[in-house]
Amino acid sequence: MGCCDSTPANLDAAALDPSKHVNYVLGMVLGEDDFRQEFAYHQNRDQWLARDLIGYGTVRGLDVSVEPGDKGPRVRVESGAALSSQGQLICVPSAQCADINGWLASHDDAVRRQLGSPPGALTVYVALCYRDCPTDAMPIPGEPCRSDAELTQATRLADDFCLKLMLDRPRQREEDAIRDFCLWLRQVDMRDNGQPSTDRANFLAAIHAAVAPWFASPPPASPPGDFLFGSPPTSLHIAPDDVIEYLRLAFELWTTELRPKFAQCCIGCAPNCPGPADDGDCCPDPLLLGRITLDLVAKDGALLLDSKQPLPQPDDGVRPYVLHLRMVQEWLLGALGQSAVPRAGNTVAAAASFGQPSTAGTSEDYSRADHDHGLPKLPDLAGDVTGSIDKNTVAALRGIELAAVKPKPGDVLTFQNKQWTPLAPASADIPAPGASVEDETRFGLPATAGASANYSRSDHTHGTPPLNGDVVLDGDSQDNLIVALQRNKVDALHPQAGQLLGFDGQAWVPVAPPQTGGGQFVGRPIKQAFGIVAAGWVTMELNFASGQDNPLEGQDAKVTPTYNRLQAITPHISKFGGVRFTFPKFSPDSTYIVKLTPWLLPGQESIASLQLFFTGFFAKDQPQAGVPPGFTVAVAQRRDDRFRAIRFMIEVSEFERDG
Repeated sequence: MGCCDSTPANLDAAALDPSKHVNYVLGMVLGEDDFRQEFAYHQNRDQWLARDLIGYGTVRGLDVSVEPGDKGPRVRVESGAALSSQGQLICVPSAQCADINGWLASHDDAVRRQLGSPPGALTVYVALCYRDCPTDAMPIPGEPCRSDAELTQATRLADDFCLKLMLDRPRQREEDAIRDFCLWLRQVDMRDNGQPSTDRANFLAAIHAAVAPWFASPPPASPPGDFLFGSPPTSLHIAPDDVIEYLRLAFELWTTELRPKFAQCCIGCAPNCPGPADDGDCCPDPLLLGRITLDLVAKDGALLLDSKQPLPQPDDGVRPYVLHLRMVQEWLLGALGQSAVPRAGNTVAAAASFGQPSTAGTSEDYSRADHDHGLPKLPDLAGDVTGSIDKNTVAALRGIELAAVKPKPGDVLTFQNKQWTPLAPASADIPAPGASVEDETRFGLPATAGASANYSRSDHTHGTPPLNGDVVLDGDSQDNLIVALQRNKVDALHPQAGQLLGFDGQAWVPVAPPQTGGGQFVGRPIKQAFGIVAAGWVTMELNFASGQDNPLEGQDAKVTPTYNRLQAITPHISKFGGVRFTFPKFSPDSTYIVKLTPWLLPGQESIASLQLFFTGFFAKDQPQAGVPPGFTVAVAQRRDDRFRAIRFMIEVSEFERDG
């Protein structure tokens, strides 16, 4: 028998059971169904493990955006990876694009049914699916007289993907239930307020009450995202020490009762995933990547996305995503010990209206330091004042209308005909403002009612009486100054430390205190006819190297210490040894006695070589310009190399003249 008339066996393949795998026994002949069954078992285990233990959603990449293209705006999906709701790993190896207006044209009927009569905002969803791609066609044996298409069959199935735009939101009931369950738990009061935790049974009963409608028959037609109805009861409280135990109870309830209710696809031991769609779509349960709101316009009978308008921004906050375990590990380890630290809030409750009551709020997040609540827009004014805040009019006083009459000088508001009207005063007896005010001339004046019939202006002042006598006001600072004591003038000189206030016959002046012995100087007794008025130590260096006859010539005379500022007023000692001295209170009209006393310096044994002479007063009768009056002392020193300096004391005494 040739192959032409041979008839191969055609056994119907039994439905694959993903919970079974081949039991290999000796002598067993393996066929196509055995290999398919073995592959179905392992594929199911892999998907079961990924779906039930990891979850589903975006794993990496797959960012969605809208960009301009050659044919108008287009949707762009970047490369990446995802886990489908059936536990299939999906890989998109490179970026993919879709022409929005081309898709609208190919789905025109469905889009118009979705929008209704006028064009407007249309929400479309970007979804991702897994699919097999037959590849690697090879010749296969078979019956004779077959077509060319039947001579080869694909020998491999490659992992592939399908991206599409949808008008209806893909199902992701478990993802929405997870978000709502965790949100409900976060709203439970877990603060340390000193109160004990709610009873465990009541805590679980509160969760059961929130999900009870989903266990009714039939379940509610709830919008996506609402799976635990309402918020936790305000009486529900978990003390910080009990948080771990109560969360363990809540997650056990989710695992054993709630997740089986909300899971949209159970694989593994009890498969109930949806089958292929009737319209031949690429997958029954696509994975949501984002949603885009398109503002459509009608042009030449077609609905288009106007490329001249700003491109829409996709919203990917609705997509499920899966964090890899390394990220979760780092997040949890980094958060240890910081769970009680509040987070910074990203929103602020706005002040919506005037008179809005204050509220402490319920958020556990803290406010940022530079937050701002904003202020409501100021309303137009009403009542006595009308108009906007920046351009308003006083239209009434205490609800009584103001007449719209322009007033004249001297008019007063008069109540007439149920409104306030500007009119001239009705009587001449109304007092006029006064043009003068009585001055206060001294303290101790008696009060008087006055006799003027005019009234005082509201900003009038009587002034203040001047301060005269011993205490006056300083002109700049308006502080008071004591300028005399019992009408005796106080000199304005600045006193030095240790001085006393003494009367010199004309005024009180700062003077040095009298010395009782042991000091360097003797002060002039106050109110006595004789006393020392100036004194000082004079020191001069000797210069034998110059070869001059007088080794003092050209040297400075230093007076220190000094009493009453005795000073030398010639810059250097002259050739003849003359030095001029003066002091501030030197008067040509007074009588002075000048006493010169040489003094031994350390190391000197004799002062016989020093000669001192008082040569007289100068500039008493004919003062020189710029030179204060004083007296002259002649100083001579015989050449004696043993001395390097000389020192002597000057005492100037003053006494009053007779008459």
